[in-house]
Amino acid sequence: MKNKVLISIIILVILGIGIGIGYYVARSNLLNKPSTSEYQDRSGLSPEANQIPLQEYTLEKEDFSINVPAGWKEVPPSSGISAMVVNIGEQPTEEAAKRINFKSYFAVSYDTLAGKTREKYLEDYKQKLRGVLPEIVFVDENPGSIDGKDAYFIEANLTQQGVDYKVFLVLVRGKGDDVWTISFNTLESDWLKYKDLFYQTAESFKTR
Repeated sequence: MKNKVLISIIILVILGIGIGIGYYVARSNLLNKPSTSEYQDRSGLSPEANQIPLQEYTLEKEDFSINVPAGWKEVPPSSGISAMVVNIGEQPTEEAAKRINFKSYFAVSYDTLAGKTREKYLEDYKQKLRGVLPEIVFVDENPGSIDGKDAYFIEANLTQQGVDYKVFLVLVRGKGDDVWTISFNTLESDWLKYKDLFYQTAESFKTR
């Protein structure tokens, strides 16, 4: 488990930034669940793309739960990621973001302290991020709590392929040595629009 965070970060970089979440969704046929009354019918789009949740709901997993905002949808995660949720209906206006069909998303991944102190774990975590993303700039960090458990909030800026991103990372202590990371990614220009939503979503996270 000790390499899970690094693996998850690399996957998120490849899927979420390098080729765009939208491209990943399209290539993987991720939107193929049957329609229900919870989904909006958007004329002119394929039946798969019509399936956008109209209301916020709670995503229930074996080890955790987290709220999914209205208009966002869970998609099958890749190896090393426990859950991935994408703002399916988002249409970026920036040309560079359009080219890679980027859509805002968040993902949940699991790791362990592996005997490290919280401070050492955070130091190594940021160092791994810098190793994978040399362009990343940490702009704000704050300790806090979520559901009565220790948490740590990190805001960072990142530019790739001519696109300016805002990365919001929330690390939550679970049982024993468990550490959960909720990784949010959006365009820097959309950060103020999503900031409160991201914090509210992170604060809904509960471990079992």
